[in-house]
Order: sequence, then structure tokens, then C-alpha cells
Amino acid sequence: MKNILILLIVSLTLLGCKDKPTTLTVNFKAVYDGAPLLLDEITTYNYFDGSPIKMTGFRFYVSDVKLYAGAEVVQIIDIEDIDFTSNNKTSTGATEGQSIVITDPVSGNYDKIEFSIGVPAADNASLPASFGYDHPLGPSNQSEYWDSWNSYIFAKIEGRQDADSNGEFVGFTYHTGVDDMFRTRAISTNFEVAEGKENTLQFEVDAKKIFANSQSTIDLVNDPVVHTLPSNTSSMIFSSTISDNLINSISIR
Repeated sequence: MKNILILLIVSLTLLGCKDKPTTLTVNFKAVYDGAPLLLDEITTYNYFDGSPIKMTGFRFYVSDVKLYAGAEVVQIIDIEDIDFTSNNKTSTGATEGQSIVITDPVSGNYDKIEFSIGVPAADNASLPASFGYDHPLGPSNQSEYWDSWNSYIFAKIEGRQDADSNGEFVGFTYHTGVDDMFRTRAISTNFEVAEGKENTLQFEVDAKKIFANSQSTIDLVNDPVVHTLPSNTSSMIFSSTISDNLINSISIR
């Protein structure tokens, strides 16, 4: 009788493990030089020249997120609006980040993760009314579509800098869009989606890296407001730099 009871308990335990759902939480956290990024008019960070900088707005579209296992490919995200602007008003929100929960993902061991910043060309050619109301590209996000561009706004980076360290902060605004600013990146990393477990894929975005690369640093004073304008060569060059820096500011933790 005792052996039967033990066998029954073991069987129920194994059955419970087998029936446990598999989930994958894709989390995005924003930092500035490693510190949690707070988007407000109070918190200051150091720019590359040592002057104070405040970040007040930060969002972007992430799309075509894929997991690779050799030649096998699994797409886990079509497109999502990663908007830190409201979530990162508090330390708690900044620490928690923004999560997308994927139910019943394909379990397995993966060796590469690929993702894009921006809206794929086919979708970018469509109007918000073409999508469901609450879709990331739908009418609820109408403000992220610019009619004059015939494009969605791929990314917004906004803040204020006190270049002279005299207590007077001057705003900067960078909005990128149009198909030329679409960027794709692949990162080689070993990652497992274990069956019957709550798995997490952690992305970290370092906002400070958006303003510099190995060749140059963004001059926030002389280029305070730049929107992608296909008719303006300097605007396209600047927006390309921001787009390159943004996707390269993202790492997997």
C-alpha cells in the first residue's frame, strides 16, 4: 500500500510538471551609463563632456524578433511599441522595464537572437486604420504616424542638456522614421527556452550610447532638433547615425 501511494505521488508530480505551461517573457530595460533611466525633469546624468543631461522621452518600435538554432528560425515578436516615457517616471517602473509575454513559445536551445528597430517597409506603407485599434501600429498609436513622412516614427529620443553647467537646460528632440532608418541586428548568444518553465529574455538599452559611437559624439547644442527629412541630406545623415547608435545600444543580459 505504501509503495502504491509513493508511486501515485510521483506520477501526479510528473504529470503536473508536464502540464505546466511554457512562457517566454521578453523584457526591455533602459539605463543611462548603467544606471536605471528615469525620464523626468529632476534626474540628471553626465554627458560625455561632463555636463548635466536629463532624459524626458524615449520610445522605439522593435520588430521581427527571432530566435535561431542553427538554420532553424522561430519568430517570437512581430512588432511592439517599446515606450519608456511613462513607465520610467519612477524607479520602480525603470527597474521593472517593459515586458512582452509570449505564451507557448517553441522550446529549445538557441544560439542567436535577431531583432530590428523600426517598422518593416510593408507595414510602414500602411495607415494606422489598416490595423486593429490596439495594434502597435493601429489607431490607438495614431500619434506615432506622420502623414508628411508617409511613415511611422521609428524612434523618439528627447531630453534637456545644461551645456554650460549654469543651471539652464535646453531641450533636444530626435525623431527618426522612413524606410531608410530601419535597422536589423543579430547577437550570438546561447539561450534556452525550457519547456514547462517561465523563461525570460532580457534586453538592456543604454541611452547614453545613442549619442556617441567610435567616430563621433552628438552635439546637442548645435543639433538640438532633428527629424528625418528625405529631402534634407544632413538630416538623413544625422538620422542614420542615431539609428545606428540606437540599435547598437541594445545588449542581451
